[in-house]
Amino acid sequence: MILSRRLLVLGAFLGICAPTPNLSAQSDSKVKFDTVDGVTIRGNLFVSARGDRAPTILMLHPLYNTKDKKPGDQMMDGWQELARELNKAGYSVLTFDFRGHGESTSVSQQFIRNDYPWNTKLLRLRRDTASLSSKDFQQGYQAHLVDDVAAAKTFLDGKGQVNTSNLIVLGAGEGASIGALWMASETKRRKGDVQSNMSLFNTPPVPRDFAEPESRDLLAGIFISPTAFVGGKQMPLGQWFKDISAKRSKERTQLLFVYGGKDTRMDGQIQGFLKSIRPGYTKKKDGTVTATKNTSSSGLDNTLDLKIDSKEQGAALIPGGEVSGYLIKTWLPGLTANLTLRDPDQKDNKSRYYFWVKENMGKPILAPGSYLPARMKDDEAQRPVPLSMFGIN
Repeated sequence: MILSRRLLVLGAFLGICAPTPNLSAQSDSKVKFDTVDGVTIRGNLFVSARGDRAPTILMLHPLYNTKDKKPGDQMMDGWQELARELNKAGYSVLTFDFRGHGESTSVSQQFIRNDYPWNTKLLRLRRDTASLSSKDFQQGYQAHLVDDVAAAKTFLDGKGQVNTSNLIVLGAGEGASIGALWMASETKRRKGDVQSNMSLFNTPPVPRDFAEPESRDLLAGIFISPTAFVGGKQMPLGQWFKDISAKRSKERTQLLFVYGGKDTRMDGQIQGFLKSIRPGYTKKKDGTVTATKNTSSSGLDNTLDLKIDSKEQGAALIPGGEVSGYLIKTWLPGLTANLTLRDPDQKDNKSRYYFWVKENMGKPILAPGSYLPARMKDDEAQRPVPLSMFGIN
């Protein structure tokens, strides 16, 4: 049982939730990994002093830095400082530059293969290009950055010392929206039970059953001012948030929405998301939350909002310490206090079959045409996320 496997980790992690002034964080290290379509992603990994007994936080920067009026990256004001504060509190943290941003600009020749038509149709590139800039992006390309998140998860799965069976995604601005897309895709990605003889003679493998969705590894999503438009295209954020937080087992993925409350449009949007997930959601000035209790909304006690008294949004809310203080002292300890964490699980991805699977009432559909290959046995990487399955055309 999943829940029983998590219990072994709980006692070890509870110490993280309380103040631990003597807890020393390990120094960060420069890392790099490749995406399925041949982009080299560069980042910084902060490994917890508790190693793989601590949850891991994956941080996704905004695509645009409104303060400096230039493309965003992992070095924007306050981003690395937040990562270090979270690491000092006992978490492993990975930050990285999305493709075309910061130091993630190198691409291989496979980048313009026919398998990835969006890299030729939605980019301004020469066929002999070896580098990529966000200035090359045309409208609609940005949603494909979800494959950078998938590559980051695959990198962490094989890293050791970090626990990706207890993952928290933290994103700001467009990074929050791309993170929501990736988390929603994980709710549909399942390991398939494939008959060994079905892959002979180049016939596609046929699953006869599916395991639970890979979203079981997702503890929470922290969304700082998620934007409904990414790369000029509207993102169905409301549906993704419902998918992420849906009841699939006793443990549910919790959501925290952080935003500047003086922006009435953002305020209304965030409250709309919360009330669609937790009907009747209201939060008093003293922090008391009330919500309608029913079978679909129960178990989401840590799905909340942090409204900051500011007109700023996204990563601009991070400097000053209010966000990090709330996360470290209040919300993350509340999230883990009564939670049964999962044991670390080294993912043997090369010997398994994975599929993105459509659902009916939360149950996978086995009928042909209801699933797409996500990663086949011996694949070097997860295949590109099928955006059309998640409402992006």
